[in-house]
Amino acid sequence: MNVRPYKAEDAPTLVRLFTETVRTINADDYSPEQLAAWAPDPPNMDHWRRRLSERIVFVAEDGSEIVGFATFEPDGHLDHMYVHWRFQRQGVASALFRCIEQEVISRGVARIFTESSITARPFFECVGFRFIATQKIEQRGIPFINYRWRSFFRGPSKDTPKWMILGVRTCCYILFLSKGPGIRAQLWQCVSFRFRRLNEAAGAADASRSTLCESCRTKGSCITIFAFA
Repeated sequence: MNVRPYKAEDAPTLVRLFTETVRTINADDYSPEQLAAWAPDPPNMDHWRRRLSERIVFVAEDGSEIVGFATFEPDGHLDHMYVHWRFQRQGVASALFRCIEQEVISRGVARIFTESSITARPFFECVGFRFIATQKIEQRGIPFINYRWRSFFRGPSKDTPKWMILGVRTCCYILFLSKGPGIRAQLWQCVSFRFRRLNEAAGAADASRSTLCESCRTKGSCITIFAFA
């Protein structure tokens, strides 16, 4: 699978993927009336082209077939994350999210925040987002329930205790140890799995690293850890 930047000619395929996926995958959690308001058919292509052109978009491909896409804004707002209904639970969303994490971090943004459907809640819990609130919204006059989420990427403040659990990524708890300036080691423990140690030169105080433990690599899940001296 390959993840690449969006091209203008992708728009019709992405919109079709969105419409079919919403009407298939989300049918267990939303009524036909809600699905029709959320993903009208035919879609408004002018609206979609404008929206895609105004956002940073990643597209996931399996061979020559587009199987998912994600969009976000420069302030860290994750606007869309959709995977083709035939490619669910195959690591597509995780691959897209890793690209978004890297892009957000490279831009110096401290957080990703988003609103998700009921259906997508397990994914955002899995990749370590913090649940903020349940909210009621309207799409074309039809009420919906969705969830607000937030995920932080910056390292802790100077007042943060040296031993701390920074986050959860699927099977893994991230444990960080620092004993003061000059210590250049980071230690994390994967719950129910063996220890693994990484030694590397410490960068800036707010430098972040992404890596995979042995178990998460096989499951296609992502861990983000923070390094500070």
